[in-house]
Amino acid sequence: MNYVGTIVRFLEHKGYGFIQSPNLPDVFVHVLNCCDFRPEPGQVVEFELGAPSRIGQRKQAVNVRLFNLLRPASTANEVA
Repeated sequence: MNYVGTIVRFLEHKGYGFIQSPNLPDVFVHVLNCCDFRPEPGQVVEFELGAPSRIGQRKQAVNVRLFNLLRPASTANEVA
């Protein structure tokens, strides 16, 4: 299942940050899980939820891609 959210914090020097998505707690994201782009706050991304990360046992975003705003989403939070 894919989700859509916004990168709200990203610590470039540490390589991680957090994605905010409706109906989910903030989701941990690591630069190594981002496909072909460098995360920056404000970017809208599409992602899947992976196993919890070591930081705070949060689920982490995997297969993170920049969201294509031209493709309609099936719901506000989930992408078909």
